Amino acid sequence: MPLMCFIHGEPPLDIRVAVQCMEELGAEHTFLATDLGQAYSPLPVDGYRMFLAAPLKCGVSEGAIRMMACDNPARLLGD
Repeated sequence: MPLMCFIHGEPPLDIRVAVQCMEELGAEHTFLATDLGQAYSPLPVDGYRMFLAAPLKCGVSEGAIRMMACDNPARLLGD
């Protein structure tokens, strides 16, 4: 499951490249977000769930995913 394509006509994302970036930057310096919602793409919540499951399958820990998807964006927003 290394390739993911959410937007019709856009080249697929090799999730291994995204995971490599996450590892190089570190979870504490990375945040995950979505811009889904376009026609022909999954609903944002469904697409985000699919995206977050992919790094887990590549060995990224649940704690790192939580940090990048929840904690870091909250910190950036001043929460």
